[in-house]
Amino acid sequence: MEKRLRARLIKIYIVSAALIMAAVLAVVMIMTTRETRRAQAERLTELMTSVAENLQTESTVEHSALRQFEKDNALFIKIIDNGSALFYNGGDSGQIAALFDMAAELARDGGLDVMAVSLYSQRRSSPAMRFAHAGAAYYGIVSVIPVEAGYRALIMVQLAASSWEALDLAAYLGGYALSVLLLGLVGIKLIERALLPALESRARQTEFIAAASHELRTPLAVIRAHTTTVQNMPDEAQNAASAIESESARMSRLIDDMLLLASADAKSWPIHLEPLDADTLLLNAYEVYGTVCAKRGYQLSLKLPDAPLPRVKGDGQRLLQVLGILIENALDYANATPSNAGGVSARYEANEQNESPECGIQADRNKIELAAHSAKGQVAIEIVDHGVGIANEHKPLVFERFHRGDQARRAREHFGLGLSIASELVKLHGGELSLRDTPGGGCTFRILLS
Repeated sequence: MEKRLRARLIKIYIVSAALIMAAVLAVVMIMTTRETRRAQAERLTELMTSVAENLQTESTVEHSALRQFEKDNALFIKIIDNGSALFYNGGDSGQIAALFDMAAELARDGGLDVMAVSLYSQRRSSPAMRFAHAGAAYYGIVSVIPVEAGYRALIMVQLAASSWEALDLAAYLGGYALSVLLLGLVGIKLIERALLPALESRARQTEFIAAASHELRTPLAVIRAHTTTVQNMPDEAQNAASAIESESARMSRLIDDMLLLASADAKSWPIHLEPLDADTLLLNAYEVYGTVCAKRGYQLSLKLPDAPLPRVKGDGQRLLQVLGILIENALDYANATPSNAGGVSARYEANEQNESPECGIQADRNKIELAAHSAKGQVAIEIVDHGVGIANEHKPLVFERFHRGDQARRAREHFGLGLSIASELVKLHGGELSLRDTPGGGCTFRILLS
């Protein structure tokens, strides 16, 4: 499916790019053609003005100079003196004569008649006119010039420059092909980059569904087994009912966590942001979880700066939930062994070099620290434990859903969703949740809030 989608997007992109570039090329060619025609018309007007001024001031016309002028500028000239063509034009071919007649007729249609001598007291000229004859395009221009002895009329005709030659069609088509090729290559890279998050999301979704199915399969199997026990062994019904209730509660917690994450994905997680006193938030967390830690044989300590912490914008209940998840995580792994924690800390790596695991910090294993300080207008909250820590290869994955160290899956009360929920909640607050090693062993989770 991904390959078909990629191929289809690339095809659509390349076709769209080719059409857009073709439209751009067409516009450029039209503009170039118009500019070429305008430039030739202006040049012909300049040439006509030059010759007309000479005819108006000079009483004689030098045929050799006129012939050279025609040759140099690739045009044909006809001069009419008081209604009669000069001997200079006596050798014009029938085709050239037809061109002069067509130019004169176009000028007459535009209001300039080379035979209406008495109508003009000043020199008058037509604009450069484009016309076709015998399959070719020409420009013609006419001027009527009053002189002392009457009038003279000047007709100039020039073959229109080929639009295709002016455009250098081969260069334009080569540029077009190169542009489409480059845009296609760039487009393929952009499409692959754009699809990458979607493909990764799909892979995570598949992994999520597979992990969820795995987690749900176990309690369902237990429930079915104990249901059979109730049916076949009435004496064991009470124990079976207790097991069913336990597994149902476990499955309910899993489903609740999955629904929370689904709400986060859908951006529909209910959260109410308001200014909060960070000191009060931490004191509440200490009061709630200090007793929990004590019942499990751990000491939770709270470290606050002397000066009040800046206020933060957040949802007090949700932030308390985040702190609870991180403290529960610390309780679960503070006194774990490397095999069931899914990783090896730096302290245990040192043990491999024959250093004692009881290096004066065993007592710290039973301590969990909740600390906070101000960091450039933000509040940094840290939950510190002194357990086995997390191996470096697992650190980038700790916030992934259902991620746990392989051996950690033996602890059936854990689903690997807690840290994912904490991370999503912190993101909803515009904050950042990060992880680093605790000096001497253990983990430090850091929440940064504004």
